[in-house]
Amino acid sequence: MVKNKLNLFSFSIFFLFFCNLFFGWGFQIFTISSIPINYIILIALFFFINIRVSFDILKHNKINNILFLFLLLNLMRLIYDFQKHGLIAIRDATYIIDIFFLLISAYFFSFKEMYDRFDKFLKICFFTVILYIIFWFLKDLVIIFSPIVTSPLGQDANLFFNWSTIAFFLLWFSFYKIIFTKKEQNFLNIFYLVFFILFSLIIFQRRFIYLGLISLFFISLFFKRDQTLKISIYFFLALLVLPIINYIGLSLEGKLGQVSNMFFFIDHLASAIPGYQGIDGKFEITSNTAEQRLEFWTYVLKNQLSNYYTLIFGNGYGSPIVSFTAIGNITVREPHNMYLTIFSRSGLVGFYLFILLNIKLINIWFQLYSTLKHKKNELHYKLLIFSGIYFVLIYVSGLVDSNLSYNYFSIIFNILWGLIISMNFLHIEGNKK
Repeated sequence: MVKNKLNLFSFSIFFLFFCNLFFGWGFQIFTISSIPINYIILIALFFFINIRVSFDILKHNKINNILFLFLLLNLMRLIYDFQKHGLIAIRDATYIIDIFFLLISAYFFSFKEMYDRFDKFLKICFFTVILYIIFWFLKDLVIIFSPIVTSPLGQDANLFFNWSTIAFFLLWFSFYKIIFTKKEQNFLNIFYLVFFILFSLIIFQRRFIYLGLISLFFISLFFKRDQTLKISIYFFLALLVLPIINYIGLSLEGKLGQVSNMFFFIDHLASAIPGYQGIDGKFEITSNTAEQRLEFWTYVLKNQLSNYYTLIFGNGYGSPIVSFTAIGNITVREPHNMYLTIFSRSGLVGFYLFILLNIKLINIWFQLYSTLKHKKNELHYKLLIFSGIYFVLIYVSGLVDSNLSYNYFSIIFNILWGLIISMNFLHIEGNKK
């Protein structure tokens, strides 16, 4: 009976993880009777867990008080705003509600056998990443197999092939083989890393990719200097091949234009500076978006500082922080900055608690790293490093997008933190024994 319960529990967690990772925006807006499927699964999962075990794990990691204070403050505000604005208030409170996935995940990973299951599940995810690259080249054919889903607000999306997360998971899973195989310098492992990153860079041309790679490079220098430099050389050599590929007639076309050499990415990153247009004004549009972001941030800060109440307690949930309509008649509600979004929604008090909570979580990560750094062939160490890459990408990309306002990022973010605190709990208890 217990085994069947764990099997169903693990299937539900992995199903949720998989769908948010690969179906992204389509899965987020998929609802049943106007209730998001993500939250239907969340409610169902609560029937599986022993909440006392989750509390005990949080207490041993010394984050129980700060987490529940953060939840209490924001949930009280959400209840009030829900009565005023309805379902849209829940949509704006994604980063609050999804913290419950951390509690569920902490309980889930308190069972030691779940780590091997998660290891096997990640292998399936890696294989799916490769499939999605193939699907991208065949996107006009596979799109007919994807049903259309509609949100309660009337927004449509393809459920399976909306490509909203592909740039992110390509970057994350580019490190999978390097971490989870014994031969880190194996040519095939290096190939996967370089190919996934270049595919993401060339096709999607997103500035968060550049920021994420730069951050991971400097962090990796701290942990594994020699290995990082060796891999960087392979990556640099691959960038030098770009002009040759273009010379022989193969066009490397992406979202913003053709990539002829590595300076394309340097110019694109520099276009984050308002007014920068690059050669022949190629990045005038992206420079304008940078100016628009700056306007958003200025507007939000002015509004936040306009009175003491919004400064301390925030604007709450249900009303747009910014009012702007993007291409496709999509309403932009956040200022393309995760930290500014949380500051505006939760105020100075809520933002302080959010930052303090995440500092404590990061400290737990380092505490666990100090325990496992001499056990680099163990699964726990590999899961720690792989999860750490996801955290870095979220924290860094949060500078240019309100990523925790999206379920498909926020749910995985909290599941992985549940994994880390539960793993740390197991090692603390193991050391005591």
